[in-house]
Parts: sequence; structure tokens; C-alpha cells
Amino acid sequence: ISNPSNFMNTIMYDRSHFLSYTMQLINKLALQDWTLRLDTIDKNSRSGGRLADYRLIKRTPSTDDYIRTGNFDKRRVLAALRCGCLPLEIEKGRLRHPKVDLESRICQLCNCGAIEDSTHFITTCPAFNHIRCNLFAECSLLSPNFYSYPSIQKKHFILTYPNQKISNYIYSMYIHRKSLIHSH
Repeated sequence: ISNPSNFMNTIMYDRSHFLSYTMQLINKLALQDWTLRLDTIDKNSRSGGRLADYRLIKRTPSTDDYIRTGNFDKRRVLAALRCGCLPLEIEKGRLRHPKVDLESRICQLCNCGAIEDSTHFITTCPAFNHIRCNLFAECSLLSPNFYSYPSIQKKHFILTYPNQKISNYIYSMYIHRKSLIHSH
């Protein structure tokens, strides 16, 4: 859509062109609105906000390919991880009353003293090394330089690549986490 002033000329041209033009204009405005809303939600919080990961990986309001992989439980875990609502300490501390300071939302599964956020969960927590070895091996088959990526790029790759095996490993990590939390 180059110029909305062509609106009247488009109406006069013919109905199908008018409808096509109108839909393009609506989609363009909707995308602009969606992007603006996404970029302004929770940005000022000290933790980067609940949607920090989502903002990094989601740039268009369309259905992502991971929705078509795995069963419902696996998709639910991956979606929660992408949206920042998987019950990691980063999220649980945000929901407690009184709210737990960001620096105190420490992983309960390892002795690293790290904040348990999605990057820690996916890329560094030693509690998941046995699963992560297989996850990273799978990722390196899909992207040969995967091992050289920094942690944040590894997480981005894992959260955006639509692969059944990757979904299975993330789900296995989550189930393992739940069993470890319940055994404490």
C-alpha cells in the first residue's frame, strides 16, 4: 500500500481491487499496532518483563511452526517457555507476595547461584546436562555452528526451530525439573 489517497480511485476501479486494497491496509495497520503493543509491554521492569523472550523471537502475528509439532503437553510447555510463564523461579518470584527481588530468584536445582530464567534452564543448569547433551547434539545437526553460539543465541535457536526432537528434549527437561522440585 503506497498511498492511502488512492482510496477513492481504488473504489472506482473495481470491487475486487477495493477489497484487496482494504485488506492490505487493515493488515498493515494491525501489524503496526501489534508490534507497538508488543514492544511496550513490561519493558521497564528490572527483569525485562514476562514477555522478554517472546519479544526477541516473535516478530509477526502469525502461527509459528512449533504449534504443529508434538502433542498438546509438549506444545504447552514450549509456548509457556516462549511467553515467560513456565514456572521457573524468575516467574514464581514475580508472582509471590511480597514480590521476590530479581537477584533472589535463584535456581533451586543447582549450586550455581544463577537466576533461574529461561536461558539458565535451557542452556546452563547442570541439573539438565544429561538431557541437554542430546538437545545440543540435535541442534548442531540442524545448525553446524550451534556449539559456538552464545547462550542467548542457543536459546533463541531452540525456541524458534520447529523440530519434534527439540520439543521432546525441552519437554523432558521440564518433566525432569518437576520431578526434582517435588522430591525436594
